[in-house]
Amino acid sequence: MRKFLAILFVGLLIMAVTAPAIAWEFSMKGEYEFRFRYLGRTGQHDLFGYDTNPAIGGGEVGFAGPNIYGYPAATAHTLPAPTAGGTAGNLYPMIITQGGLSQFGSDAIYNDSRLTLFPEIKVNPAIRVHGVMTIGGYRNKYAEPAVGVPGTSSAGIGVPPFERYYMHQTTDNAYDTASLISVEQFRATIQFPWCVLSIGVKDFPFGIGISTANSTRSEGTLLVVPYGPFRFMVGVWLARNALNANWGTAPDSDLKPYYFEGYLFTYQSGNFEAGGGPILQNLHAKNFYDGSKALGRGGYDQRLANWTAYAKYNNGRFFFNAEYDWTTISVNTAAVNANYTGTAAQNNALSPKHSEYYHWLVELGAMAGPAKATLMAATASGPVLNNPNPTKSYGSWPINYQAVEPYEWLMFTTYGGGNDAFTGLLVPNDGHGMMADAFCYAGRLDYAIAANLNLWGTYMWAHRLEKQGYLFGGKNSNGTPATNGDANIAAFAANAGRAASTMQVGGVTSTTYGYVSDGYLGWEANLGVDWKLLENLNMYFRYAYWQPGDWFKEAYQTRGIRGGAVSVNNPMDSRDAINAFHGSLQINF
Repeated sequence: MRKFLAILFVGLLIMAVTAPAIAWEFSMKGEYEFRFRYLGRTGQHDLFGYDTNPAIGGGEVGFAGPNIYGYPAATAHTLPAPTAGGTAGNLYPMIITQGGLSQFGSDAIYNDSRLTLFPEIKVNPAIRVHGVMTIGGYRNKYAEPAVGVPGTSSAGIGVPPFERYYMHQTTDNAYDTASLISVEQFRATIQFPWCVLSIGVKDFPFGIGISTANSTRSEGTLLVVPYGPFRFMVGVWLARNALNANWGTAPDSDLKPYYFEGYLFTYQSGNFEAGGGPILQNLHAKNFYDGSKALGRGGYDQRLANWTAYAKYNNGRFFFNAEYDWTTISVNTAAVNANYTGTAAQNNALSPKHSEYYHWLVELGAMAGPAKATLMAATASGPVLNNPNPTKSYGSWPINYQAVEPYEWLMFTTYGGGNDAFTGLLVPNDGHGMMADAFCYAGRLDYAIAANLNLWGTYMWAHRLEKQGYLFGGKNSNGTPATNGDANIAAFAANAGRAASTMQVGGVTSTTYGYVSDGYLGWEANLGVDWKLLENLNMYFRYAYWQPGDWFKEAYQTRGIRGGAVSVNNPMDSRDAINAFHGSLQINF
């Protein structure tokens, strides 16, 4: 008995000593935000015209682009026919672009909210498990447009995507809502004596944020090794496919989705910080299928290299931020230059093919007492449409919205930015726009009236990057893009008095009506108030005013009511300004 009691006593003593060491802790932070937004015109000259009579088919397109939901196919209008699987009388699939909020002559008012939670489990002093969860919802008016796109049904009416913000108008009943919980990230961080290892989905901010910021996700592993003033990072993004965004769902297929790998570093000394490095990818497939071309490509190889370099300086009075990013992609089959009009055999023989993308942003400013002044310049690459080289192309690479958002809201957030950065995988589904194929200059002045109240104002001027990089009449009057040879462009050119010409593209003669001759996108001014009402309670107000530039005169075909009927493919000499108001209340806990 004594031996048993001795053993029990030793066991209890060991438990008493080790229990605190193996205990875990749970904590959680959160944000609740309620938003109200108004977008409206200052006159009747819409970006796409001044047709204000939806009864005869003029109400589908607003200043922010196509906004179509449940439009009967039998009704007279100029929209495209239903997608595959649709028949006469069926509802049209949803066609909404970034910012598609209003119709001709109409303003838009909407409010929404979100609740974002940041749970954390502290396993022990060296191991933590993190997560990001959002209570958002399905916006019933938003869905993917075509059959064959993931998430769409056989009838061509897509399933609306989940979004961070829950729009309150999507339900009539207080207890019949579409609000759901989405686990956006979960990851673990492990602190070793000589490094930190992060595993799982996480934000990936780097540099000043024009390529990677808190809106950029990575999935895989990230190893961070500190060494004096340096930090060396090795990251692996697992299971990425040729489209650089997803993963192969058929593990027995011939597609081999090689991972991304990144080798980055930072250096910090006093007031100065710099960093950079490459993110690389190799991909090989024996038989790759491209749904956009509906054919098997045969062998496929892709090599991607994304190079980043940035620098920051801040001595408390003056500051400077700069970043340059450059990406090259090389593939060994199928055309990457859509303007090369040779045969398929000629196209495939021209291999490998290369494409380039780049963007950069520079900020400098000064702080004096309660005032802060900032100047900014930025450029984001775009397609060179008159490029005759069949093996080399240049593409759009938008600057991350978080880097430009302090200076503007309307010019690139709405469809009216006119830079085609709002299509395909480039669309951020959280209500933000991105600048591509353009350069801009901006300034911002902040003045702290009190410790809890900041007033600010901004001005931005923007211009298309490529003077001959966009087709004359490149936007149809229904908001859809027009291509060379499109009958709508021919009609628009005839109404504008522009004659046809010919040009050589990839060794083939092509008929064209030329390119937009003036790339001026316009100017935008913003006024804002950031007000800390109480501890953990902040209120934000913002008023924006954007005057579209001369670029829209030649790029956007317009429409109107003439003789009691819809008249399309028309030129218009001016566009009225667009203004907007944003107000939000944010609670942090």
